Amino acid sequence: MGPPVSFRARAGSHADTPLPRYAGTCFHPALGGTSFYPLRRLGLHVDRGMQLQHGVFPSANQWLEDLVSYVPGKPVEDVARELGLEPDRIVKLASNENPLGPSPKALEAMQKALAKAHFYPDGGGYHLRTALAERFGLGIDQVILGNGSNEIIEFLGHAFLKPGDNVLVAQHAFSVYRIMAHLFAADTVEVPDREYTADVAAMAGAVTPRTKIVYLANPNNPTGTMVTEADLER
Repeated sequence: MGPPVSFRARAGSHADTPLPRYAGTCFHPALGGTSFYPLRRLGLHVDRGMQLQHGVFPSANQWLEDLVSYVPGKPVEDVARELGLEPDRIVKLASNENPLGPSPKALEAMQKALAKAHFYPDGGGYHLRTALAERFGLGIDQVILGNGSNEIIEFLGHAFLKPGDNVLVAQHAFSVYRIMAHLFAADTVEVPDREYTADVAAMAGAVTPRTKIVYLANPNNPTGTMVTEADLER
């Protein structure tokens, strides 16, 4: 953790509460939990009623000045309102979501878990990791859990990236790969696709001593294309 960054709330019960700075990620109840902003924006203002005090931004990592926030797909309700359409006539294909809704078994499990919501959960996810490991014939140390893939991609950056390193991605790949590389001052090398499909041979040829991570989603997000098992093993 870096030196504390102090924020002052314009209103509410969190006035003059110190807020730690950690590579552009802000942790504070008055920001609604964990919020992610480009630090250039933080140097000017902070949304949700928070104001950055003078003299803090120059001490932040300067490569974060032009870091761009990930913009998720709009909810169906927002699109319907903006375009004057009925929500049930819209099919959302822009996000990796299940249009059928959660499994009834998942809903039942969540309802049971609510009875213990006042306790901290098992941060290591022992039971879930054990079940996944058994299902796929893995050791529990081969299973990692995250709050969405974004967090796991960030974990990889913490573990492997430093300024001057690079990551390899396919041309039409998940934008968070590039955002997270930038977060750690690493470069992103984009390898052209072949018919919207990752060119595995070209990606392998683009590896250099600076390459620390190669991201290859299969099927790819957002194109939905796949590379063959033979290409992956090659």
